[in-house]
Amino acid sequence: MPSAICYEQIAAGQWSEHFCLVNPTCRVEDEDEASATAEADFREAFAAKTRAGGDSEIAEYLKRKGYVTVDGFRRARD
Repeated sequence: MPSAICYEQIAAGQWSEHFCLVNPTCRVEDEDEASATAEADFREAFAAKTRAGGDSEIAEYLKRKGYVTVDGFRRARD
């Protein structure tokens, strides 16, 4: 599933994992395909922001694509 970890700035130059967005409506065969799909979705979400002029457009676009917030997520490590 396409997913992305979103970070928040906790101090100058310091970032912390804040939440994870996952699109459970989009099943793909492998991790590379999931990453490419998420990257394309986020690129289009930011383009929608540019066209509409507001940050809320990013969230609305991703919501329409099927992304949801995952509570209590754990990031996979290599």
